[in-house]
Amino acid sequence: MHITITGRLGSGKSTVAKIIVAEHGYTYYSTGNIMRELAAEAGLGILEYNQRCVSDPTEDRKIDDRTREVAIRLKDEKLVFDSRMAWFFAPDTFKVYVTVDPAVAARRVGIDPRPGEPASEVEIYKELEERSKVEQARFIKFYGEGADYYNWNNFNLIVDSTNRTAAEVSAVIWEAFEAYKADPVANAHVEVL
Repeated sequence: MHITITGRLGSGKSTVAKIIVAEHGYTYYSTGNIMRELAAEAGLGILEYNQRCVSDPTEDRKIDDRTREVAIRLKDEKLVFDSRMAWFFAPDTFKVYVTVDPAVAARRVGIDPRPGEPASEVEIYKELEERSKVEQARFIKFYGEGADYYNWNNFNLIVDSTNRTAAEVSAVIWEAFEAYKADPVANAHVEVL
């Protein structure tokens, strides 16, 4: 069964996904990398590319279609999707949402900013909040209310990373995943805040 990890920007979901990959022999799949590549090819920053996706659904669908195709084609492989929307497109996955206090997220992103992202914590905070709003609105516009990744009811596990290390979050995810595989009904929705 695949694991999809999404969450607030700066929550550490990529780091957590990579820990699970390293510790449990899964393969890492990131739609964020695809999005950054498409943005760079267009000569845009990630926020500008997100805004382009709002007005041009074909850009978004390139990412979504590729995610769905990989999940189906590799259904018997052990994949961890580090993706804002893989939980929505990839069938039969354990769906994880990692939340974090926005100020902590901005501080984390400021430690190791990616190309095209601001360097000051205040500007990072503003950009993370704006990106979140743009992405959420875009997903709902294209796919309906069921695609709201801020609706925790869409996930099997909600875990808060504000006061946890990435290793602690990955351990929580793995424990919840094992419990879900053993009894998916009793463990269909768990919150570790």
